[in-house]
Amino acid sequence: MEVRHSYRERYILNMDKKKTITPHGGSVSKNGMGDMVYDLRKSEDILKDMNHALIEETKKSGSSRGATEWFMNAIKSGQIELPNNHDVTVSLLSNHKNIASKRYMELPGRMFAFMYRPKTRSVLQYYDITPLIITLPTESTDRSDNILGINLHYLDPDLRAELIDRLLHLSSPRMGEKDPPKGVGYFRVNYDLIKTIRFVFGMACIRSYDPGKIIGRPVMIPSNQWGNAVALPCENFIKAKSRRVWVETRVKIREFLKGLHEME
Repeated sequence: MEVRHSYRERYILNMDKKKTITPHGGSVSKNGMGDMVYDLRKSEDILKDMNHALIEETKKSGSSRGATEWFMNAIKSGQIELPNNHDVTVSLLSNHKNIASKRYMELPGRMFAFMYRPKTRSVLQYYDITPLIITLPTESTDRSDNILGINLHYLDPDLRAELIDRLLHLSSPRMGEKDPPKGVGYFRVNYDLIKTIRFVFGMACIRSYDPGKIIGRPVMIPSNQWGNAVALPCENFIKAKSRRVWVETRVKIREFLKGLHEME
């Protein structure tokens, strides 16, 4: 009778053989210096395996910030091996010039990418471990330190591109501007704007993020990289396939639209 082992059991067994695998098909070995080397060229989900490596290093060092610094250096030194066609993602996640403090995320209208492990993940239907968000102003009545943002990954690629296109061409008599200010790199967006028919796509994607659950440090995406960031298939949903999330988001958008029409 064949004995089936869980992933954790297989991980431990392989450790004993000095040969380990990542959750999604990469491999882990030690170099001559005794450092762990992650070969993710055959990984079926590179970002999740990158997240796995980061979490393991956090456990080892006891510091998420130290683990992030290790992660950045590991990519540069080749300690984390990635396929050539993944260069854009690596650039977005590891560019030191783009790294921002969590405090900076309080500024509205900026685009951020980061790795995230929600505190309530055990009760959530699904969640994204690599959010790509546009920050929103928090309500004055909100006394928590959470960051409010539109997670673009909850939209399928077509709707995602459409929302960004509309945000880039804001036209409002009150604002009197068609585009975000040049050279500044942020969207003139707020909660009231997202509740309008033209931008209601974003309503179904608003999420609250606890800065204390961000792994490492967030990356601010500058305006000249918005297009690349939005186009990348970086969504990493746990407990659900992307297609299911996108279908459910479209259902929520229709519900919001129905409510707006009833208010007219």
